[in-house]
Amino acid sequence: MKTKEIILSILLLAIGLIAGFSWDKILEKPYLAAAVLLYAVVFGFFLLLVKDKWLFWCVPPVSLALGIFFFAQDQFLFYGAVAGVAMVFYAVRIKEQEEKASLKILLKRTVGQSLKVFFTALVLFLAFIYFGAVRNNPDPAKLLLPESIFTASLKLLEGPLQGAIPGFHADATTGELFSPQEREALTQQFGLRLTGKEKISSALYAISLARIKSYIGDYVEYILFIAALSYFLVLKTISSVFYYATLVLIFILLKLLLSAGLVKKELTPAEKEIYV
Repeated sequence: MKTKEIILSILLLAIGLIAGFSWDKILEKPYLAAAVLLYAVVFGFFLLLVKDKWLFWCVPPVSLALGIFFFAQDQFLFYGAVAGVAMVFYAVRIKEQEEKASLKILLKRTVGQSLKVFFTALVLFLAFIYFGAVRNNPDPAKLLLPESIFTASLKLLEGPLQGAIPGFHADATTGELFSPQEREALTQQFGLRLTGKEKISSALYAISLARIKSYIGDYVEYILFIAALSYFLVLKTISSVFYYATLVLIFILLKLLLSAGLVKKELTPAEKEIYV
């Protein structure tokens, strides 16, 4: 067991902890997404450089499992951890098989597939946690249209909406935009009680939510599964960007480490399995 391997093992465990701590704060502080990217980069270097079998097989799944300490403890956290750890084991297995099958180090082939599976493990882990967090939501329809996203969209659409509602801006009140007669008409049409003090964004959100519920009807119980699947797919799409960024960073850092003499490339004799 080399010093380099011990350092990489400690670093992977530490970055895994930091990534777990950062996850639910990324929306408020987007720069914390760098922790997830760094986690993937260290994971890639770990697979490339660690040869000790115990460290190679044990440290990566443990680094992901450490994330359980930062989320609500429930059965779905357990399911997510088991699924994520299993996927990380598979990622490690892919790297081992690729190394045996390759005569030359090609970065994308050697760790590329393992990194894809690693990101899938992270996304699967987080999707289970998300489902556990929202499964008791008293108003599941809000999962399809989160109010924060709706409000942010209104602010982006202020210009076009001003053509239909003169003076429209997302922070205006219904009293600023509509006369008492207009508010009364809206109340009768949508079943809302508009006093004039509520924000237009809140009123429009309530109207949109009521429309969604009317369309969904008896299928509202499936919203939780749809929301969890959507969450998984969105994260999976985002992870593809992280995947390529990780490969680029590993390539650059590897070149620097080779130039500095901290990492070496060697030719070793290898046995090959053939039919005779």
